Amino acid sequence: MKKFSFSHSDLDSKCAFSLSLMRLMAFFVASFVLCSVVFSLSVVLRDPPSDAALRESSSLNPLFQITQDLNNDTSDSVELLQDKLRGGLLVDGFDESSCLSRYQSAMYHLRGLSGNPSSYLISRLRKYEAQHKQCGPYTEFYNKTVEQLRSGKFTESSPCKYVVWISFSGLGNRILTLASAFLYALLTNRVLLVDPGVDMVDLFCEPFPDASWFLPADFPLTAQFNNFSQNSDQCHGKMLKNKSVVNSNVPSFVYLHIVHDYDDHDKLFFVMKSNIFSRKCLG
Repeated sequence: MKKFSFSHSDLDSKCAFSLSLMRLMAFFVASFVLCSVVFSLSVVLRDPPSDAALRESSSLNPLFQITQDLNNDTSDSVELLQDKLRGGLLVDGFDESSCLSRYQSAMYHLRGLSGNPSSYLISRLRKYEAQHKQCGPYTEFYNKTVEQLRSGKFTESSPCKYVVWISFSGLGNRILTLASAFLYALLTNRVLLVDPGVDMVDLFCEPFPDASWFLPADFPLTAQFNNFSQNSDQCHGKMLKNKSVVNSNVPSFVYLHIVHDYDDHDKLFFVMKSNIFSRKCLG
């Protein structure tokens, strides 16, 4: 059997060589790992993977759409601001500081009107505004009407007839009934006068130029407003029920009880042939 033996110097040199080789390998491995990491980071930062790109694209699209919508809304707002008269529904000439929402209301609706107002509607509004200016509070015809109401004597010669809206119920009901009263005034060639109540002056802008639509405080019937009911002698429904009025005896005014508890006789107001005297009276 052969035996091998090594001296101490041979062992030391071999150990040193082995350690150097291991260090060199470790250096190469570390260098390779570091290069791989650096390369991966450079690729990720420069060119995101396709999945990330898709996710980023999908997340950016809504942002782009929102920005585009905001830009469109802004352009719409600019157009609406330029048309503060709402296509002719409003007229110029008011003091803008007296009621900001009159001309600024266009900004409250970014999409604006669904369509242009009809030319007939515009002409009808202008005609009513002229009528309101002629017959509104403290005009010659209004003062004559007040005199007739106080005296109880009625003549049909006056060109001005009125519908007086009485402030009643909550804000929503007041808005609806006020709009209905204005439509009735347009259809019957009457002038709308509004009972200011407690807060109507602060809630609504004056809609008509050069004449107020609010009923003056000295209007002779104001004190009776809270007492009007279905049982009032001036109630339209009661007059029809009792047949107390004929065409030859037209009252100076009638009270229309059109609220939640109105009865069938009150509803006859909507039947034209049943309210002949209500169409002839002053208000």
